[in-house]
Amino acid sequence: MNPMIARPLLMAGLLLVSGPALAEVYDHTPDCDRACLTGVMDQYLTAQTANDAKGLPLAKKVKVTENGAEMTLTDGLFKTADEPTFRMDIADPETGGIASELVVKEGDGFAFEMVRLKVADGRITEVERVVGRKGESGPMFVPDFATEPRTEFTQSIRPAERMSRLQLMAAADAYWRALETNGRPDYHPAPLLPGTLRIENGLPTTSGSGKHGGATGGPNGTPASSAPEQFNAGMFANRTIFHRRFPVVDVERGVVLSIARMGIDEGATEPAHWKGGRPILCEFFAIQGGVITAIDVVMKSTVPLQNDMPWPRDPLTISKSDPK
Repeated sequence: MNPMIARPLLMAGLLLVSGPALAEVYDHTPDCDRACLTGVMDQYLTAQTANDAKGLPLAKKVKVTENGAEMTLTDGLFKTADEPTFRMDIADPETGGIASELVVKEGDGFAFEMVRLKVADGRITEVERVVGRKGESGPMFVPDFATEPRTEFTQSIRPAERMSRLQLMAAADAYWRALETNGRPDYHPAPLLPGTLRIENGLPTTSGSGKHGGATGGPNGTPASSAPEQFNAGMFANRTIFHRRFPVVDVERGVVLSIARMGIDEGATEPAHWKGGRPILCEFFAIQGGVITAIDVVMKSTVPLQNDMPWPRDPLTISKSDPK
């Protein structure tokens, strides 16, 4: 079967699975629960602030990437970072994953960081970092945007109202589908509230609700509009999404971390702030009742295309824009 047909059919089939059947797959006591995973992230960030990995619970073999390039743990931001000034965590005890959205001091400046850890048998087996600094994503750089996370990302959802991890992934994937089809005849709107606020490296790039809702402009310097209005108007026409993944799904809080690369159709004008690179997007989607209520993004636009994100992807997430 054509994989482009198989992906939505399989996703639809999975979403129809009954609650008890899903419970057989996911209802078990994780090796490392939320508190355990948070404790491991605490240790990692303490080590990163000290620029010293001694004492970290590392597996014998640890895979590490930063902005899509493989490196040793103590290279990159790890050896230059100071303490965080902002932190938001999501945890996925079912898979041993935890991810943090961070603003960290770095010398006289700041950096946005997404760090994802994979924990197995109490030890870190994977470290994925995406780091964005001033000037690497155009106007998207406001490190003092907040001191604490928005409630959409931190509230615990009542068990009876929680969506399954597959349902949460499907809602996040629908956002990428809307981004790839906006401005085209096959446009599929995303499940967004009119007041859904998207914040990219600290800059609100949609109009929305809450104390951060006064966006001064869209991501390309356009007048501020809501997230649905931007898609409906085709603001991101000619954009493509590839190498997308959903490595951390926080079922308790209804938050999904999706990591993807953004490209552009051949012949279309490339945004100047990409500087010949292709953005890495780390998007935290807060989702309730199948609707995306808030989006936080850590990004870097100037990432070389050859930094190919050497992490495995589920066949269901492969899209038409992925390299053949």
